[in-house]
Amino acid sequence: MAKLAYLEKEIQRLKEIKKGIVANSADWASNPTAAADIQSVIDSMEASDSAITAAEVTLKQKRNESKIIAKNGTDAADQAKLIVQGKYPANTDKWLEYGLKVEGPSSARPVPEKGNIKSIVDDFDGVGFIIETAALENADTYEYERGQGPANDTNTIPAFGHLRSVRKAKIVDDDVEQGIRYFYRYRGVNSKGDGEWSAIVSRVQ
Repeated sequence: MAKLAYLEKEIQRLKEIKKGIVANSADWASNPTAAADIQSVIDSMEASDSAITAAEVTLKQKRNESKIIAKNGTDAADQAKLIVQGKYPANTDKWLEYGLKVEGPSSARPVPEKGNIKSIVDDFDGVGFIIETAALENADTYEYERGQGPANDTNTIPAFGHLRSVRKAKIVDDDVEQGIRYFYRYRGVNSKGDGEWSAIVSRVQ
C-alpha cells in the first residue's frame, strides 16, 4: 500500500478496476491484456512510492550526518577560540582578527526550548494549511514533520516524516488532500543540538 495519499488513492482505484476485469474476463476477450496493462501502471506507481520512501530515508540519514558534522565544526571552533583567548588573554582587540567576540563562550548557548504550534488554518486559496508556530530564542532553524491518517481518528498518532527545514516559525503546506487528517510537529535546531518536539496538532481539509 502506498504511503503517499495521492498515489494510494489511485492505486486502490486501479486495483478495484482490475478485479472487475478479472471477474468479467469474457467481456474483455477483445482486449486480453487489459488486466496486465492496469497492473503495469499499478507497479509503476508502487515503484515510485518505494523510491520516494527510500529517498526520504536517505535524506533523514544525511540530515543526521550533517548535524554530526556541524557539531564537529562547533567543537573545533570552540577549541580554537579557547586557544586564541589563551594566547591573547588581555588583548581582546586581537580576538577580532580571528572573528571572535568578547562575550562568553558559545558553549553557554543551550539547545532550543520546546515550542508549540500556535495555529493551523486553511490557506487563503483553500488548498493546504498555514502552520504558525512559536519562535524559539535559540533556534537557528526549524524542522517540521508531518504524518497522515483517517479523518475521524485523532487518537492514533501516525509515523512522521520530514516535511521542511526553514529559518522562520511559519510554513505553508500545499501538498494535502481533502478527507485526510494531517498531523504536524516541529522543533528548533542550533549548533548545540535539537530541541524537543512540540506537541502534535492535526487538521483535516
